[in-house]
Amino acid sequence: MARLSIQPIYAQASNLSEGLARVNVGKASGYINTKGELVIPYLYSSTSDFSEGMAAVMLVFGGKYGYIDTTGKLRITPRYDHATPFSNGAAVVYVNGKYGYIDKNGNYLLTPQFSMAQPFSEGLAFVERNGVTFYINKKGTKVIQGFTAGGLFKGGLAPASQGQRYGYINTSGRFVIKSQFYWADAFNGELAVISLLVPNSREEIRGYVNRSGAIVWPPASELPNGVTKLQ
Repeated sequence: MARLSIQPIYAQASNLSEGLARVNVGKASGYINTKGELVIPYLYSSTSDFSEGMAAVMLVFGGKYGYIDTTGKLRITPRYDHATPFSNGAAVVYVNGKYGYIDKNGNYLLTPQFSMAQPFSEGLAFVERNGVTFYINKKGTKVIQGFTAGGLFKGGLAPASQGQRYGYINTSGRFVIKSQFYWADAFNGELAVISLLVPNSREEIRGYVNRSGAIVWPPASELPNGVTKLQ
């Protein structure tokens, strides 16, 4: 029988990220290591996973988010209404009703100006400003336009939609997997999760697509009649 390496004593616990896991005792959060040792004490009311050596945290009764490193040292002073993990050297922060991006020193790469902002991935991020959605680079330049929805780039491809169906675009904004899915997630390695809508119903079927655009699961023989017409 397998033995638990860390006894279940926490109200909540996350997966490990960069060797540390978030744990909750009551309403306070801290971080433990792979041995179950508390290495960052229960000082926070909200925490994120570690990414690129830093985590977004809110001190108990603090009300604002800042960033700590893996030793628990405060690296960016709490001053954001909300904050997210770093990705591609930048983090999305929320201040006074708008989203912007900061670097690891807490300096603004792009001041809060967006009504929606996704993390940077492969140098690009999908944002919304003044009701218009588009991809930007770290200088804030519009580089891909014309999509109503978009996701993270992984291996040069990102899910995107211009209407009711999703496909996958490259970093030039060209569809390399045509719009055909009811919903699509970013690639994880060679596969991405997608969903197909069964005709004349509201039923969704989840599956996997490869980078060639072929559905690899479920097999075509297991799909209901009419679903394959989307391909």
